[in-house]
Amino acid sequence: MTPLQTTPPRAETPIWVKVIDQHRCIGCHACTVACKAENDVPLGVNRTFVKEVEVGRFPDMTRAFQVTRCNQCEDAPCTTVCPTRAMYRRPDGIVDFDRNVCIGCKACLNACPYDAIYIDPVSNSAEKCNFCAHRIDLGLEPACVSVCPTQAIIVGDRTHPHEALAGYLDDESLRVRKPERGTRPTLSYSGGDGRGLDPLIAEAMRPLSALERPSGATVTQAAALMGDGGARIAPWDWRVSAYTWTKAVAAGPFLLWPFLALGMPLERQEWTISLALVAAIGLLLTAALLVADLTHPERFHLILMRPHWRSWLVRGGVLLVTTAGGVGLFFVAGLVDSEAFVTAVGWLLLPLALGLTAYTAFLFRDSKGCQLWQSPLLPLHFVVQAAAAGAAVLILVESAALLPWADLRAIVAVLFAATTLHLGLLIAEIVLPGHNKEATAALRAMRRGRLGVWLVLAVSGTGAAIVLTAISLATSEPVVAYVAAGAAVAAVGAYEHAHVQAGQVVPLA
Repeated sequence: MTPLQTTPPRAETPIWVKVIDQHRCIGCHACTVACKAENDVPLGVNRTFVKEVEVGRFPDMTRAFQVTRCNQCEDAPCTTVCPTRAMYRRPDGIVDFDRNVCIGCKACLNACPYDAIYIDPVSNSAEKCNFCAHRIDLGLEPACVSVCPTQAIIVGDRTHPHEALAGYLDDESLRVRKPERGTRPTLSYSGGDGRGLDPLIAEAMRPLSALERPSGATVTQAAALMGDGGARIAPWDWRVSAYTWTKAVAAGPFLLWPFLALGMPLERQEWTISLALVAAIGLLLTAALLVADLTHPERFHLILMRPHWRSWLVRGGVLLVTTAGGVGLFFVAGLVDSEAFVTAVGWLLLPLALGLTAYTAFLFRDSKGCQLWQSPLLPLHFVVQAAAAGAAVLILVESAALLPWADLRAIVAVLFAATTLHLGLLIAEIVLPGHNKEATAALRAMRRGRLGVWLVLAVSGTGAAIVLTAISLATSEPVVAYVAAGAAVAAVGAYEHAHVQAGQVVPLA
């Protein structure tokens, strides 16, 4: 065991940093093997790995090596999104984890811009490189440092660096990965081919087989298209896409409460009870999908038992529970058949529905590994989609309650306005270039392949809903409005699936 190279100890807490000298790295993978052995990392996952990037054209080719692992960020997004503080930053700068309180929400996987976190197939918890914290605490070097044959990995205390580390820290050419993300990594790289630090450049240089390459595309163009073959595996699957849809269906009707309070027959008991039941079913499905997506569903209660209030997962969980309570009150108001009670609870549910609808946009904003979701218009788009879904649900509930056209017309008009705005925002997002190359790559993925099918369904369904609502308003034909409502609800779900999945497919490492 190799002791840490240190200067004489000081009273203050050290801040551990790491430098990887890519001039010295020979790609032997000794660090990968040592890490797996030291930390008992199962097959199929790695805390550190060596990426090889081949540059040039045969016979004039070179190969660059880039060691990829947790960047031990000063402003670590994985610690911000974690609802139970299973990911946390120690006073000495090491970003560590506690597998025993991880619920397996996978939010940290999308929050990390470096793809450094994985779900361990044995513990079912999120794990990553933690600087071999157990060795650091014993005064020993991390396992990867002790086995590197060329001393390409250098660690030390930034506040009081030893001679070797100080020489690197004074080097102005020292680089970090993705500085534009604002995470302030304490892992730095010296020398080497900078293209190894950018996965999209590396992907563009990756040779493609004839089967992978679209007809007529060059190798570079084909890789840049980000088709299914080279995509990252999405941590959040169809269950998260479906949860955003069921949440919109449940909360959407109450976003429209001002219209309902002014123009709807709130004294109709069957209408109130039907709406409460639809919202309750939507909320139950939302909660079920959220729990089903966890790798530790039995720990779901930890969100409320040991909450990390900076996490939008915790805030969303509180909004979900509170809204469910409000819907229960709305159901009771319908049972007692009190118009005043129904009206009061409806106004109470309006801000709760707004919060429940929009919080996912802020959760996605904290997912710094998914640049497609960083649009400032995302909260507005979630609200508009929920309004469209809510209007559609109200129309379908009214059809079951057999309300007259006069009561239906106002909501049909709202559906027309909401779906039109939704289509405008949708088209603007998929047509306009992304705010950076990762967002642009995600947009390409959303427009083609299996996700392109969902996008086509979303656009065609929304367009059909707009046309049908216009026809219904012009002819006063409620049946056409019912069909439009069904198309609108389905289109919102299709778009959510395409958008949620496309945000996760861009390679990060």
